Amino acid sequence: MVDFDPHNERNQTLLAALDFNPPADYLSFVASNNIIYNDQQYSYLSECGDYLCAVNELIKFNLEYNNAEIYTGYFLIGSDGCDEAYAIEKTTGYFVKTPFIGHDDDTPIVVGQTWPEFQKHLYDNAA
Repeated sequence: MVDFDPHNERNQTLLAALDFNPPADYLSFVASNNIIYNDQQYSYLSECGDYLCAVNELIKFNLEYNNAEIYTGYFLIGSDGCDEAYAIEKTTGYFVKTPFIGHDDDTPIVVGQTWPEFQKHLYDNAA
């Protein structure tokens, strides 16, 4: 895995649009792992449908789901492929899972306090 380069134009665009600092190891992963599937770009895609957005898709993904209005305090990063979103809690940097429909302050569940814990969650649940 390569380090996240904050001087790369694509990465600068992402960082300029954020109001928090995502975990550096997460940023390195999404910047260096690009998968094309059905003409869309991802950073992770499991056989059971979980996916993480690629760097160039993150802002668009958050706009499409009205993140600023619905998921305040969170930054959406992907989905379980069904009804739940993966997100980063901005104040803690924790990785959470929360419903796309019915999200409120009580629905997010922490699935990793660190990037390695979150990766383990993804791989364990992909089996």
